[in-house]
Amino acid sequence: MKLFLIFSILIFTNYSSATELLQGYDCKNADDAMQCTNCTQAKYKLEFKVNERTNKIIRFSYINNKFIQSVSLEDCNVVDGKNWVCEQYDELGFSNIVMRNGQYSHTTIPEKKYIGSVFDKNFCAK
Repeated sequence: MKLFLIFSILIFTNYSSATELLQGYDCKNADDAMQCTNCTQAKYKLEFKVNERTNKIIRFSYINNKFIQSVSLEDCNVVDGKNWVCEQYDELGFSNIVMRNGQYSHTTIPEKKYIGSVFDKNFCAK
């Protein structure tokens, strides 16, 4: 247990942290997600740890204040903890992941076979 604690401290020493959990919202389209308007409040909240030196970000998801998962975002363009952009392409499609002035948006252009599926998602948090 002590080893895990020391390892965690070493990993997160270089990451800045959001001071609060951001409320998540599900959006019908990319424009709504980018503005975080006309979106429905979701059950999840998000927290971010940003490493400005390595341009890596870790997104933590919570439901009812219980940790659910973490996702590592790499190759991001980081200005500071409240302003950054990550663009990712994988087998599901292209994702534009943005934090602008502390407001988060995640828009996806899915591969054709995933259009209209659970992977065709746009969401935000503020």
